[in-house]
Amino acid sequence: MSDLNLRQDKSVCVLLVSIVLVHATGCSLLLAPHDGVLDTGAEEALADADADADADEDADQDVDGSSDGDVERDAEPDVDPDPDNDPDDDTCVPDCRGARCGFDPVCRSYWCGNCSTHFTCDDGVCVCVPDCTGMWCGASDGCGGTCTTGSCPSGQYCLRGSCICLTPCDGLECDFDPVCGDWCGSCGGGETCEDGVCVAETECGTIGSPCCSSAPRCRAGVCDGTDCVACGEEGLPCCDIVPCAGSLECVDDTCTTCGRDGEPCCSGGGDACVAWHFCEDDLCVDCGGRGEPCCPTRRCQSDLWCGGDDRCHGT
Repeated sequence: MSDLNLRQDKSVCVLLVSIVLVHATGCSLLLAPHDGVLDTGAEEALADADADADADEDADQDVDGSSDGDVERDAEPDVDPDPDNDPDDDTCVPDCRGARCGFDPVCRSYWCGNCSTHFTCDDGVCVCVPDCTGMWCGASDGCGGTCTTGSCPSGQYCLRGSCICLTPCDGLECDFDPVCGDWCGSCGGGETCEDGVCVAETECGTIGSPCCSSAPRCRAGVCDGTDCVACGEEGLPCCDIVPCAGSLECVDDTCTTCGRDGEPCCSGGGDACVAWHFCEDDLCVDCGGRGEPCCPTRRCQSDLWCGGDDRCHGT
């Protein structure tokens, strides 16, 4: 419908309202006291009708004009000003951001590094993992601590990183426990400790008797492992304190003569052999006599001299 038709319809409505108002007040437009002028009631009615018509026209203009623009603006989609949230943008820049291992925390596509032995990656951080596999009790766990479990010597078990004896002094009566190190006790009078057991004390330490269990194992002679035997004489074992008697020398744990031709050199440096002998290859050799090697410093016995062949010669 055009604007002209709307205005005509509104004018007709205004006229009808005016006639009704005039009829209600008992007045007639033809009998009006003033030429072409309505009375006060008619004027107010016409004014109200015009105001209503203007309001309706403004409303029509709002519907036809500005309201359409408002609807279109409200229908426009929201635009995210942050370009990083663009759903069509699939570009991601990897960034380890302090991570030492594993994938980067931004894109989960870039490998930031590996952890060394005994370490595992936990949220980008290398964490040490203790390992006591096959280790001794109390050994290092590889992370600065100690293994609270592990192997122990026979008869012991591992408790909080320390080997503890199951039964200290088990079967022992005296001396120290060789496994646990505990003191197991002492023997009474007339007894001696033999391998951790108290036994009746018997004569020991003399020639022909068993060796004593404690030092000195032999008061005379020397212990051959079981019994005390004589020592120090030629052909006998060397003694503990004074190995051999007299001029005998201890050679290969046996007392023997030394210093003469064909005998071992005695200890004592330059006097390792008797006069007119010298030590060669740990044996004493005659020297200085006619036809014999010259002694050290080319010496020979009287009336003899050391020749160019390093032997003593004379008339």
